[in-house]
Amino acid sequence: RGTEPLPGVADLLAALEIRKRRYMLATNNSMSTPKSYVKKLAEMGLLVPAAAILTSALATRDYLLREFEPGAGFYVIGMPALSEQLFAETAFHPLGALEGNPSGIVIGLDKAFTYDKLLAAH
Repeated sequence: RGTEPLPGVADLLAALEIRKRRYMLATNNSMSTPKSYVKKLAEMGLLVPAAAILTSALATRDYLLREFEPGAGFYVIGMPALSEQLFAETAFHPLGALEGNPSGIVIGLDKAFTYDKLLAAH
C-alpha cells in the first residue's frame, strides 16, 4: 500500500528464503522497472532481487519474443520504462510514429498521452 508493506510480508519473504522457495512479485504497472521496484521495496525494509519481480512490460516482452521474429519493430505508447523493458535483451527495435510499418503496437499507461499518438497508432 504505497510506501507501507502489508503486515507479515517481511516474515513471509524471510520464510520463503529460509526454505529456499522461489517466489515472484507481479505488477501490472508498466511505468517502473524491476530495478526501481528493488529500490522502492528496500526503502520499505524488503530485500527482493530484481529477478523476482515481473512487470507487465516484461510479460509483454516475453509474449512478443514468442510471437514475433527477431528484428521486429514496434510502436510504443507509454512511459520510458515500458520501452526500456520491451527492447532490453531482444533484437526488437522501436519505431517512431511515422517510421515504417510496425509489426505491432504496444500501449501502456502514458502520462503524456495525446490524440496524435493514438492517430499514429491507428
